[in-house]
Amino acid sequence: ASALALFAMMTATGALLRRMELPALYAALIPLFVPAAVLGRTGMSDVPSGAITALGWWYFIRGPRQAWVWCVAGFLAGFSTLLRDSNPLFFLPLFAGAVIRREPWLLLAASGLAGLCVRSAIVLALQGTVLGVPIAYYPFTLDGFHVRVLLYVAALTFLVPGGLVAAFQYRGRRWPELLATTVSALLFFSLYSYAGQFSGFVRTTILAPRYFIPLLPALAVAVAWLVHRAGMRSKARASLEWVLFLGALTVSIAVHPVMALWAQRQGLVVDAITQATSAESVVVTELGATAKYINELYGSRAVIGRDQVTLDELAAMRERRNVQLVFLDRSDSEYWRTMALGNSEFAAAVASRCKLVEIVDLQATESDRLRIWAVKNCD
Repeated sequence: ASALALFAMMTATGALLRRMELPALYAALIPLFVPAAVLGRTGMSDVPSGAITALGWWYFIRGPRQAWVWCVAGFLAGFSTLLRDSNPLFFLPLFAGAVIRREPWLLLAASGLAGLCVRSAIVLALQGTVLGVPIAYYPFTLDGFHVRVLLYVAALTFLVPGGLVAAFQYRGRRWPELLATTVSALLFFSLYSYAGQFSGFVRTTILAPRYFIPLLPALAVAVAWLVHRAGMRSKARASLEWVLFLGALTVSIAVHPVMALWAQRQGLVVDAITQATSAESVVVTELGATAKYINELYGSRAVIGRDQVTLDELAAMRERRNVQLVFLDRSDSEYWRTMALGNSEFAAAVASRCKLVEIVDLQATESDRLRIWAVKNCD
C-alpha cells in the first residue's frame, strides 16, 4: 500500500505542478526526500497521507469553477483523518483562503463533513466508537521546542533541497495558503514532543521529518517556481533538473537493498522471540523496545511490562505459569542505553530470587541485542 501510495503521490504532485504551469519533473523531490523513500517501503500511514494530500491539492487548484471538483477536494480533506488525525492541517489554510477570497467555501465545508462521516462510519465498524480509540503517545509541549524546530528546519531545507527557503520565497498562485500550510505544519510538529529523539542519528533522520511527507507537494511547487524565477540560464536549469532526477532515482533504487537488509535483521528478532516464547508463558519485557515484535501479528502472548510487576508478583506467577524475560537492549541513543541498563538490573534482581536459564542471546544488529531467559524455581 505504501509503495503504491508513493507512486500515486508522485503522479498527483506532477499533475499539480502542471496545473500550476510548472515542470512536473519537480515531483522527483518526493522520492529524493529520504523519509518518503523509506516510508514507501514501510506499512505506516505517512505516505498514504501524502498521496491524499497531493490529490486533494490538485483537485482544489482545479476549482472552484467546477463544483464537483471542489467537492472532491473537500471530501479528501475530511476523509484524510482516517489515516491520521493531523492530516487536515495540510488543507485548512486552503479552506481559509477560500473563505477570505469569497469563493464557494460552503461546498468545501459540506464535502469535508461528508469525508469525516465516512471516516467515522469506518472507525465505528472497526472500533465500536465514532471518534475511535484515543491514542495519546506523546504530549504537546514547549519543552524541547527549539531542538525540534531546528531539526525540522534543517530537514526541510536540506533533505528537500531548498524546500523551506522556496516556501518563504514563493509568490505564485495561492502563495499565502502555501506559506501558511508550511508555517503551521512546522509549528505544530515542533510542539509535538516526539521527534525520534530516542533513536540514533540515522533513525531520527527518518522518523522525525516523516511527519512532513504530506507537505512535499506544496514544497515541490515552491521549489519549481523559485528555480524558474531565478533567472538561471536554460542550460544551467536543465543541469540542475538532471541532478534532481538522478538523485531521486539513486535514492529510489538504493532504499530497496538497505530496507531489505534492515527487514531481514528485524525478522531475526521476530523469529527468535516467536520460537522461544509461547502462549502458555507470561512474557515480562520492556514494552518500549519490544512492542512491535511481540503482538498478535506473530501469535498471542501474555505480556507484562517489567515496570508493571514486582519481584513478589513475578514469583507468585511462576508458581502457576511459566514465566520468561524478553529484553531487547538497544545502544543507539542515551535513552535506549538507559533502558538496557534497567533491563540488566531487573534481570539481576530476578536472578537473586529465581533461577534464570538463558534461552536466547542474539546480536541482531550492531545496536540491538536480544536476550531471553526462562524463570525457574523462585524462592
